[in-house]
Amino acid sequence: MKAIELSEKIKLGLSAVYSLSGSDGYLRDLATGVLIRTLPEETRELNYLRMEGDCNVDEILSGAQTVAFGATHRIVEVRGMNRTLNEAEKRAMLAYAQEPNDDCVLILSDCGKTFDCISKWVVHVDCERMTRDELCAQLSKRFAARGYRATPKAIRDVADCCACDLGKSLHECDKLMLYCVDDKSIDEQDVARLTPPDAEMKIFELTNAMQRGEFDRALEVTDLLLGRGEKPAYILATVTAAYRRMFHIATSGADDATLCKTLGLSAGALAVNRRIVQTNRRSVQGYIVKLKSTVDYLYELEYGFKNGIYTPDTALQLALVKIMTVGKGA
Repeated sequence: MKAIELSEKIKLGLSAVYSLSGSDGYLRDLATGVLIRTLPEETRELNYLRMEGDCNVDEILSGAQTVAFGATHRIVEVRGMNRTLNEAEKRAMLAYAQEPNDDCVLILSDCGKTFDCISKWVVHVDCERMTRDELCAQLSKRFAARGYRATPKAIRDVADCCACDLGKSLHECDKLMLYCVDDKSIDEQDVARLTPPDAEMKIFELTNAMQRGEFDRALEVTDLLLGRGEKPAYILATVTAAYRRMFHIATSGADDATLCKTLGLSAGALAVNRRIVQTNRRSVQGYIVKLKSTVDYLYELEYGFKNGIYTPDTALQLALVKIMTVGKGA
């Protein structure tokens, strides 16, 4: 089920084990919050256990087998556990999944494939980033529920400025409603005035400028991002992801719908990325080979600063030089 459907689904009853997976951390937190709020507020602290990282399976199961105190159930959340279970651990998890403690709800959040062994007995909650259309529908409902009128273009602009991130988009909606409280009407001019583009949009502008050979603009955007407090490591990671997407678009034979789902792009963003790729294929000799080389080099730089070979600042500078070189067709 989708994360935004969870609050309605649990009205029919809670399941023993939930798996929250997907790239949108806000949606994972939203789904977790929905489940935690099923506990009485007065005993919530006593009946909620959160475990993070590569936990011990025995400790997880011990927490799950503990009796609830002053409530119908307790909640154990395991977050970010990404390691391979040994056979004994798999058997223990499987035994619990088949005969779970009725007094406990076990949440497995952002755990990758760690608990695939019990996938059959788990309720899967999709926390993947929404498509542009899905997000716009949610924002439209939010405005309407508060008695505001927002033009379709304004809603699309909010989604685009926030790179289709639900949490950021809702924050910007609340800000727009605060500023437009007098007439309760919001249009694209209000969005342009009050909603700054998300860092991901700026990074897209950065990669776009580099691909087009607009290096002065690329450096200007980089300085702007750094001046806003964005860390070099974050900029490098996001640029790497952007180039990985472009390489996938350039080499994949999948249709647009599949690419949008695989890459987490809206149809509009996919079209823009595709145009950049097609333009560069025509203008840069051996572009695909050079694009692959760039992606590999960016991954090497990330590995380098994570292992102390480069500082994040140096890694980012080297990345910019590499991308500009490819953009010039060298």
